[in-house]
Amino acid sequence: MKREMLRIEGLHKRFGSLIVLNDVSFNIYEGEFVCVLGPSGCGKTTILRIIAQLISFDEGRIFVLGRDINSNEEDGYLDDLSVVFQEPRLLYWRKVEENVKLALELKRGVVGDRDGATVREALSLVGLSDFADAFPHELSGGMKQRVALARALVTEPSILLMDEPLTGLDLRTREELQDEILRIWKEKSMTAIFVTHDPLEAIYMGDRIIVLSDRPTMVRDTLKVPLNRPRNRHDRRMKELESCIRELFVLPDYGCLEPDGIS
Repeated sequence: MKREMLRIEGLHKRFGSLIVLNDVSFNIYEGEFVCVLGPSGCGKTTILRIIAQLISFDEGRIFVLGRDINSNEEDGYLDDLSVVFQEPRLLYWRKVEENVKLALELKRGVVGDRDGATVREALSLVGLSDFADAFPHELSGGMKQRVALARALVTEPSILLMDEPLTGLDLRTREELQDEILRIWKEKSMTAIFVTHDPLEAIYMGDRIIVLSDRPTMVRDTLKVPLNRPRNRHDRRMKELESCIRELFVLPDYGCLEPDGIS
C-alpha cells in the first residue's frame, strides 16, 4: 500500500450564507497524479486554497503526510507543498530568475550562493534556461506559466497543487504544457493534484479523477483512468471516457469508468 500523502475528511466551507463545500472527503497517495474535476464555481479552487492554508474552513479535518493541519503538528507542513495558480502572478519588476528565487526567499528568508544553482536547475527543468534574465513582459503566456511552475518546483515539494494552470492558453501551448507537467511529475516522483473543469484534460493527465458536484459541493465519484501512459490524445477511448464523465454530471448513477475503491 502506498503512503497516504493527503486525506480530507468531511470538509465544509461557507462564505457568508453561501454553502460552497458540503462534506467533501477524499484521499491521495504517494506518486499519484490526481485531477479534481468539476463545473466552474463549484469550489475546486477553494479546496486547493484550504489545503495550502490560504483560507480557513468551517468543519472537517485535513491530514498532510499524516499531520493534522488543525493541530500543533501543522508546523512546517507547508514546506511539503507548492502551488501553481491559474495566473502566473509574477513580479513585473523582477527578472525570471529572481521570480523563481522568490519562493526560496519566502521559505528560508536568506538565499545563499548554492540556491543560484537550484534556481537554474528549476529553470532548466521547464525549458527556460535561456530566459533567466528576461522580464515577465518579454514572455509569452505559456512561458510565464513555465516560470510559475519553476517557482513552485524550486522548493522541491512532495505535493504539487495546480489550480487550472493552463486556462487561457491556446490549444497548442496548453497541450505542450500538459506534456511538460507530466514529464516533470514523473521525473521528480512527486504527488500532483491538478484542478480542471475539462474532462478530456483530466482523462489525459490523471491516474484518478475526483469528480465534484455543483454547489453545495460534494464528491460525486472518484474514478480510475483505465489507460496506460503515455496516452494518445487521438485514442478513441479518450472521447468515449469524456462522454462517460459528461453523462456523470447529468446522471449521478451513470458511469462507465471504474470506480476507485480506496477513497
